[in-house]
Amino acid sequence: MFLTIVRTAFAAQRWDVVCRLAVPPCAALVTLAWMVAAARLSGGHWVPTPWDVTGDWTAPHDWPPLATRWALSSVTFVLMMAGTIVSAISVRQAIRRSDLSKRRRLWFAAPSMLLAGSIAVMAIGVLSWGWFVQQYAASDFHVRDGGLFSSTNFASWMASCIVFLAATLMAAKGARSALSLKTE
Repeated sequence: MFLTIVRTAFAAQRWDVVCRLAVPPCAALVTLAWMVAAARLSGGHWVPTPWDVTGDWTAPHDWPPLATRWALSSVTFVLMMAGTIVSAISVRQAIRRSDLSKRRRLWFAAPSMLLAGSIAVMAIGVLSWGWFVQQYAASDFHVRDGGLFSSTNFASWMASCIVFLAATLMAAKGARSALSLKTE
């Protein structure tokens, strides 16, 4: 479907659609450029990721001070979230501005159902992983050694569960909408 949207946008010279489709890679490049620049400014020994700020371990001596790591990682987190939101909005607008009326229902239903099923399998995997870790390595599950913004591994897992479950619900809703489209 992506190729169809791109092909029809170029054929119809719908540059607004092309620009909207360029937003996700541009957002990723901005975040990556920020991380590379911040890593170079901080000596090149640490990359500002939200999950590698601090923990129950001693940071290497060549890393920047803790306050600097928090600030730089917070900027990375904001860029990631803003990029995700802006990308979702722009792709949705690109789809809405594209003429896909000549496509059969199968073009929408099959990928939507496949996506929903895949995300549901990933959500089950995340939930199962947490259950197994709690059963077999509970002490490691509750330490602060790389969780999002120095949270425990359990808190990071819980945040992942919420994201995957929300994504599953949204994908299922999208698949349901695609299935309810009228055929020509």
